[in-house]
Amino acid sequence: MCVSNARAQTNSPIDTTEKLDQNDKHQQIKSQELKNRNEFSLWVGFAFDSYRLWGKMPNTKIRSTGIQYNRKLAYKRKLIIKYNLSASLYSKYSYPSSLEEDTRTSLSGFGISPLGFQVNFAGDTNIQPFLNTSAGLMLLNKRFPDIRGKKMNFTFGAGGGIEILLSKSVSLSAGIKYHHLSNGDRGEINPGIDSNLYYTTITIF
Repeated sequence: MCVSNARAQTNSPIDTTEKLDQNDKHQQIKSQELKNRNEFSLWVGFAFDSYRLWGKMPNTKIRSTGIQYNRKLAYKRKLIIKYNLSASLYSKYSYPSSLEEDTRTSLSGFGISPLGFQVNFAGDTNIQPFLNTSAGLMLLNKRFPDIRGKKMNFTFGAGGGIEILLSKSVSLSAGIKYHHLSNGDRGEINPGIDSNLYYTTITIF
């Protein structure tokens, strides 16, 4: 009994110290991750085709570039939760003028997605997988797909990717997301577009 008590008394301070060290390390990581809560990003994206899901418009190509503001909301269990406000400064949609003809129609527009959230995993490492989602509006220069549609359309996106921390203040991300555009049945017709949008982002924080 004396030997057992002696071991318990010997091990207890060490175990306590190790737990304190782990807690301190976690707090340091949390403090560092949330130190710079504001992030500013520049992104470019491409979609090489479209498919039928909600949308019905085939063979649509998208080219888009924009800026984004991120706000780190919380760090918990190595997860970083962010709010995203994204603006598409220029988006170009190219699609067939009709199913029979080989000609194409192109529209350009400006979009904003004020409802965006992102979750980064492995927040204590330099390589962080993430999932995100967004919703907003796209204002086109002409009615989509023709005069029977609308200039103002709704957008929705959801996907994921990898964010790589290049330094303490710069990161590079690459991802893919489902991109949907439609007028919400506000026009005479609402073909809609569903695409996989591939994008890359550089972020400063």
